[in-house]
Amino acid sequence: MLAPQAQAPWEAKEKLRSAKDEDGRPRYRERDWAGWVLTGVPD
Repeated sequence: MLAPQAQAPWEAKEKLRSAKDEDGRPRYRERDWAGWVLTGVPD
């Protein structure tokens, strides 16, 4: 099942924020996920 429209970008951003490299450091920097926003008309 697909996530609701507003939930999908949030889950994708959280996945990027929580990703760690082999040394336990964040894999992505804030600039990689901070700009994700939902646009359009909500369902």
